[in-house]
Amino acid sequence: MGSLDSRVSLRLKRAHQALKVAKIVYEAQFFTDSLSKSYYAIFYAAGAALESIGIQTKRHATTIQKFNEHFVKNGKVDKEHYLTLSNAFRTRNLADYELTWDTEEEEVKDQLKRAEEFIKVIEQMLK
Repeated sequence: MGSLDSRVSLRLKRAHQALKVAKIVYEAQFFTDSLSKSYYAIFYAAGAALESIGIQTKRHATTIQKFNEHFVKNGKVDKEHYLTLSNAFRTRNLADYELTWDTEEEEVKDQLKRAEEFIKVIEQMLK
């Protein structure tokens, strides 16, 4: 299954890849796809944080709940980042499953910025 450190590193690598894809599709003006991919960047980073303390999750909602429980409630991560994760999950669901839902470029740009910040916060915490 690989060492704990290698699984954390793989999740962070995935986070960076998803963020890169989110930026590419944003530039191509595929805004809902960018929202979806930027959520995955955030999700993978949150998974890396959980993996660093030996927690593996299978469901998105569980990842969000466990991230809050193990990193936000004890003050390791600011609540703002929990809100980034939970709001990105909500918009990803809309972007992926609500065919008539659309978004504004500014919302996508903001989420990209938040995803980048979220990854940096997680990487800093894991040092």
